[in-house]
Amino acid sequence: ARSARNNNNNRNQHSRYVGQFDEKFHKLSFNSQSLNLTHYQKFKEKTLGVIMAETESGRHLHGDVKRLKDTWSTKPEPAKDSNDDMSKYDREKHRDIQTTYLNDSLKIATMVMAQCDDFVKAKIREKKDYETMSDSAVWVMQALNELCSGIKGSEHPIEGDVKAMRAILNCKQYNKSLASYHDEFREAVKTITLRGCRFKLSENSIKAEKALDPKLSDEDAANKAHDRFLAIIFLNNLKEKPTALYAKLKDDYLRSVDSYPENSQEALDRVITHNQSEGISRNTGSSRSGGQVTLAQSNRIGPLATHPCHLCGSSEHWAPECPRREERNNTGNTASLG
Repeated sequence: ARSARNNNNNRNQHSRYVGQFDEKFHKLSFNSQSLNLTHYQKFKEKTLGVIMAETESGRHLHGDVKRLKDTWSTKPEPAKDSNDDMSKYDREKHRDIQTTYLNDSLKIATMVMAQCDDFVKAKIREKKDYETMSDSAVWVMQALNELCSGIKGSEHPIEGDVKAMRAILNCKQYNKSLASYHDEFREAVKTITLRGCRFKLSENSIKAEKALDPKLSDEDAANKAHDRFLAIIFLNNLKEKPTALYAKLKDDYLRSVDSYPENSQEALDRVITHNQSEGISRNTGSSRSGGQVTLAQSNRIGPLATHPCHLCGSSEHWAPECPRREERNNTGNTASLG
């Protein structure tokens, strides 16, 4: 099976694809400016679509590229049974699938490399196993993943894991807007997700998820607990801690209501809603002038469909800018005079 990887005729055969795939990848390509995980994720999604559309072994190759794990190149043939009848058929079928898989993998690897500029290609060629593995679609996508993650091929994998997990803990808001901080935090989360590493949580954290949904499997409960753990890190690393929000979460838990956010997006939504309801904009660069709240346009978040103006329900403006604000103020003043 491995001999098919080193078949120079196949490599030459697929070289004609170079430069012809912009449309298939929706104009996505790699250069020195696009080596980041957000771009990689978008490119990977397009690559999975190309695999299903352009290959015969779509299901097998799609699964391997999605998980970045090659399961078919060196997969052993089925063992012989006593009669050798059924096993002979199974072995022939296995060989056919494996041959098709290897050819398709070479095709996709060549197509992906065609979407990389000379700088990125040179970086990929620097990897020590390039000569033997560059015709594997899984290997090429893994190489791009490492480049986009900032992981050096020359370092021990554990060093890469440490860097990825440290990036999560060190990702703090400081003077960034809330939106920019959340984007940076999500990039850090993508890094550990793509590397397949995670924080080890206690059994009590996993049991807490099962208490909310007893139907969850152990694996699903562990995944949910991990997402919730990351959400709490996101909240802890805010420039100004939402103390009132934390107090509510703790009070709810004491009343046997677990309202801790399930992921960083929900944590972001909670902070925005909390800031609006409290009439503060600490993380959006607000200032007060003459009793009016003026939001700094460069740092503002929203308005969003999920966080509309609470006076009229519009997602086009914040409550301080609402046309009905003056009406409500006048109505309130009239009522008080009456």
